[in-house]
Amino acid sequence: MNITKYWVYGGDENIQNLISYMDNRFYSNNTTFDPPEPPAGRAKVAFVVSEVSSYAAWLENTLDDVYITRNLNVSLCTYTHDNPESYQGMNLSDQDVIFLWMIGYPVQDALKDTVLEAKANGADVITTSFTDVYGMSSVNLSSPEFADIATYWANGGSDNMKGLLVFLGVKLCDIPLGDFELDAIPPPVVIPQFGIYHPDAKAEAEGIQGLGIFSSIDDYLAWYKSTGRYNESAPTVGIHYYYVSGKYGSYQTLDPLIRKIEDKCANVIFGSFSYKDSNTTTYFLKDGKPLVDSLIVINSFRLWHHHEDEGVGYLQQLNVTPIKGIMSVYMNESKWNESNGLSPSEVAWQVALPELDGETEFILFSGKEKDPVSGEYCYRPFDSQLEWITDRAISWAELHRKSNAEKKVVIIYYNHGGGKDNLGASYLDIVPSLTDLLDAMKGEGYDVEGGVPDEKELLDLMLHQGRNVGTWAPDELERMVESGTVVLLPASEYESWFNELPEDKQQEVIEKWGEPPGEIMVYENETGKYLVIPGVKLGNVLLAPQPTRGWLQDQAVLYHDKELPPHHQYIAFYLWLKKEYGADAIVHFGTHGTQEWLPGKETALSAEEDWPAILIQDLPVVYPYIMDNVGEGTQAKRRGQAVIVDHLTPPIVAGGLYGDLSLLHERIHRYLAAENTTLKGEYRETITELYNNLSLSEDLGVTPDELRAMNETAFEDFINGELHEYLHDLASEFMPYGLHILGSPPDGWKLVSMVESML
Repeated sequence: MNITKYWVYGGDENIQNLISYMDNRFYSNNTTFDPPEPPAGRAKVAFVVSEVSSYAAWLENTLDDVYITRNLNVSLCTYTHDNPESYQGMNLSDQDVIFLWMIGYPVQDALKDTVLEAKANGADVITTSFTDVYGMSSVNLSSPEFADIATYWANGGSDNMKGLLVFLGVKLCDIPLGDFELDAIPPPVVIPQFGIYHPDAKAEAEGIQGLGIFSSIDDYLAWYKSTGRYNESAPTVGIHYYYVSGKYGSYQTLDPLIRKIEDKCANVIFGSFSYKDSNTTTYFLKDGKPLVDSLIVINSFRLWHHHEDEGVGYLQQLNVTPIKGIMSVYMNESKWNESNGLSPSEVAWQVALPELDGETEFILFSGKEKDPVSGEYCYRPFDSQLEWITDRAISWAELHRKSNAEKKVVIIYYNHGGGKDNLGASYLDIVPSLTDLLDAMKGEGYDVEGGVPDEKELLDLMLHQGRNVGTWAPDELERMVESGTVVLLPASEYESWFNELPEDKQQEVIEKWGEPPGEIMVYENETGKYLVIPGVKLGNVLLAPQPTRGWLQDQAVLYHDKELPPHHQYIAFYLWLKKEYGADAIVHFGTHGTQEWLPGKETALSAEEDWPAILIQDLPVVYPYIMDNVGEGTQAKRRGQAVIVDHLTPPIVAGGLYGDLSLLHERIHRYLAAENTTLKGEYRETITELYNNLSLSEDLGVTPDELRAMNETAFEDFINGELHEYLHDLASEFMPYGLHILGSPPDGWKLVSMVESML
């Protein structure tokens, strides 16, 4: 290779070094020589790309081409978002061509000045796959003259990068084509990007030879059925990703995902989704009807770029749960294990933006690893996470296919501190809400075993058999057990489940709560120890209280404590739902529970190490949640694996005045209307006392003593002006009125007041 470089680079020094090199290499003389030196004055071309992108490796490979390096001084400027030093201070001002790919905040902010300086110096600037907010670009990729640039880049690979560099050299740097020893600029190598893919596909007439990519659902199904693997009675999981071409080493993750789904006796359709593909919404539809029962969306950002509403409409047409599968650009498995979840930048485009389309779950199942041979960063699956996302997708698919009468649904309500007085949810009247929900479920064909209890009957059932009992009331627990209405889980059975948990998780629990089964909700008789699981069973619907969070010495702290591991009965309850009761889905009823606040990562939870994921397993979760609590509702989605169903707040009404405030207002009016001096003096004293008792001086800045010292004119001006206006402002302040009943919108004067509060 050195011989070729010396010769191609040319010049006296290179030829002299070539002779010395050959003398050393072939005649074993000790002749010294310098490495090949490319010609001076070459055009400077800089690429700014993420260090972990495949483009970095592809571009690196082009530097082995001596005709490229003879003519172009190619700089590969790589960065990582979590290392500001990798992009801050980058100097591009002397470049002739700058290629910027997918640079967002804060990288774009850091580079704008040096790029704009280069542009002012005459550099050609190419931008792609990001919003160029500073107007850095000077090359129009939509122009036919430069359209091939986007094609080279979109198809990727080392051959396309070489073709791109020749194109840039000839078209933008005015380098003669012959200097590259070519007769023509190499055309882009176009790799099929869109369609339906299966790793085992054999090319059919309508498929694309050798790639296993089909252009239509009819062609794919014909092939799939011919393999004997397609089962029309089994659930079908859809997978969407930008491309089906294996770009960026994605096959090394997507192939195992496809096979894992099929290993669990489900069908799979992996179709591309891109706004650039006119057929993109057809791959999961047959005769206009959806074929998929659940969906894994791996695309980041919004699903349909520039046409967000159409993306949402497409998901509504499919009418299945869209699980967001995350392939991390920045983290491999070991880095993720040590992290607290995704970086803020990755949360933005892997979680927050997909949430706007209705995607949920947010399961990280793959990350980038550097291939030791090629140097390319490729996606690699995380085995336990691959298992988890597959199980959850299939559970949602099975729920979608199963008849309502067969579905076993657990509705979990909140009995936070144990005892009879702590059933509830934030601004939701749970008993009438539950009866209305049960009535609606019965109307939709769910098995609720006979008539739905009325509110009084349901409350009585919940208080007598569907509540937690504190450790301070063992007699109460014994009475519940003797009623025969609760589940007794043998401690030995629970212990066998507990022993299946990762060893470090077991130790966390034992260190805090002791050996299983612990003490909370534990009943003991002559046959042994049992964990008590309270609940109200109505056919295939189980109403159950969420277990208490802890010992209750400090409820406020324990409720949101993300360091305290769950106790044994808490763990037993969720494991029992799956392993013994056979629940098909969970409804966490109302704002808010504690499962989503258990210890673990902030986002991209681990199925083996993070308690919210460990306990929820593969159970689908639906979560009616108050619409104005966005922050904590986000936790329920991102950490609780929940599909949120927002419910209204109570009606918002003007608060009015009450108690001493109302009395003060009334006395002010009487004082101002009074003509009798004695009576007026009594009203003044009452007003002053009420003013003092209500501590209004803190808001109005006038002390009771100052009020007493005022002359009559000043007193009247103050109470009829500032104080009177203050009371009217208080009266017009809006406040929640009562509790909301699920599915019952406000009407009458409450609706009027609610609308007024929005104006």
